[in-house]
Amino acid sequence: MVSVSLITALFYLAQIYLLCGVVFAVYFFVSGASALDEGVKNSHWSVKLIFLPGAVGLWPILLRKVLSKK
Repeated sequence: MVSVSLITALFYLAQIYLLCGVVFAVYFFVSGASALDEGVKNSHWSVKLIFLPGAVGLWPILLRKVLSKK
């Protein structure tokens, strides 16, 4: 049986991961995405809204790509 403290720790880790993803997504759409693709710079906010869940979930991969381009 899984202890409650382990489940709580996993829940907090998931929250931290998502919080980091949201913070990164804001940075990514403000300045980082244009480093990967110039077309994103002039895109409508609704397009960025569609990409938001992917940026939040895949933030470690996108962070590496943005840092390697700079």
